[in-house]
Amino acid sequence: MIFSLLFRFSGLFLSFLLNVYLAKEVDKEILGHYFWLTQLMIILSILIRCGLDVAILKYGALLSKKQKINFINIYVSRVILPFFIGCLVMSYISFFLLEGEFFDSIIFVCLSVFPFTLFNLISEYFKSVNKQSIATVVQACLLPVFMYVGMKIFHAEVFVSYSVSVLIVFFIALIIFYVIIRNDASNDEAEFKYNFKDEIMVFFTISILNVVITSMDVIILGVFSTKSVVAEYSVASKLVLISSVLLISVNGVLGPRFSRLWHENKHHELKCEFLRSIKLMSLSSIIVFGVFFFLGESILSLLYGEQYIKSYGLLVVLAFGQSIVLATGPVAYLLMMTNSKKVHRQAMYLSLVVNIILNFTLIPVFGAIGAAFATASSLIFKNIYCFWHLFKIFKVEKYEHE
Repeated sequence: MIFSLLFRFSGLFLSFLLNVYLAKEVDKEILGHYFWLTQLMIILSILIRCGLDVAILKYGALLSKKQKINFINIYVSRVILPFFIGCLVMSYISFFLLEGEFFDSIIFVCLSVFPFTLFNLISEYFKSVNKQSIATVVQACLLPVFMYVGMKIFHAEVFVSYSVSVLIVFFIALIIFYVIIRNDASNDEAEFKYNFKDEIMVFFTISILNVVITSMDVIILGVFSTKSVVAEYSVASKLVLISSVLLISVNGVLGPRFSRLWHENKHHELKCEFLRSIKLMSLSSIIVFGVFFFLGESILSLLYGEQYIKSYGLLVVLAFGQSIVLATGPVAYLLMMTNSKKVHRQAMYLSLVVNIILNFTLIPVFGAIGAAFATASSLIFKNIYCFWHLFKIFKVEKYEHE
């Protein structure tokens, strides 16, 4: 787990350095457009993952070699190819019927979304077979490095550098995946009896709701405000995102472990594992909020320049929301890895309603600070709702054991 944390921190730190570089080297309007398009691409990526990222994380280690290969073939033929055809149709409509309007943006998204989706799915498989370090390098470290090299050494534009870097990372992940599969010693005769059909819709719904909640602010802000305001908001948002390194790493490590302990009926051990993580996360949340509250203006000025100091208020609001998320620990993953996935889905539905209402109410009036308040509020609501239900579940199990 320590190595996974180190690699994950390195990846987010590299992404952080890249964002600092972009803020200094790229025009604010172009940077805002880049942040807006990449957020849109992430939404599309979640759509075509169909919830498989969580399913792979949960069951990847239990599948035979034959099942893994069949799984990939079915996914590519039934999801990737139809979506690719759809993108070609969109490109045709934009270029020939709309006289090129939005054509560059569509091409950028189309070139990036497929490899981005696939290397993230492959990374989830690496996590499921306990290749945490490899998963983290592929998922978090390589993209910012290649993107920086493309812009700094080859002087590529930000959109070109991103698309090419995503393709390179995808091919690297694919090569590693097939090396691992080729050396897989699992018995093809003893195939794991799984049924993705029921669970995958729950995972898919949760993934969609989660990305909508975390992306709605940027998308709606881009509609009601200028791209410069989007850039200022995105700088604060991505700076706060660094604090999620611990939670992401804990989720990646503990997710498969939660699933294993649950299926082995080791519920007491599962509870102890979760409570240990909560202690670490609660301490981290206090430190994170303190740093951003007391040093936020200095950090923004030092890293991004004087033009981004006005993002301080956004930074504080988002940091408070993130600190509550950290304090509740891997509560969402624990619910998804057990038989309580529907509780998490209910929390997501309610949180989405809160998010949409607040975003459409506050952004037209208050702008970026309204977006920050809406996002922080919906995330706090979701995690507290999940934590409250998990507490009730543990309480019931304790009573039954007694």
